[in-house]
Amino acid sequence: MIEMLRIRGAFGGDADHDTHARELDAFAAKDGRAAAELSRARLLAMKERLG
Repeated sequence: MIEMLRIRGAFGGDADHDTHARELDAFAAKDGRAAAELSRARLLAMKERLG
């Protein structure tokens, strides 16, 4: 969790907010496929960033 807070510059900015917004829109539209793809892509990017 501490490492996640340290990378806030890359995650937590406008681009990250937009990614979350698209993910939430997919959930709200009950588009499971899009929601899963967006969520997975975001988590994989975070995993890569954490090393």
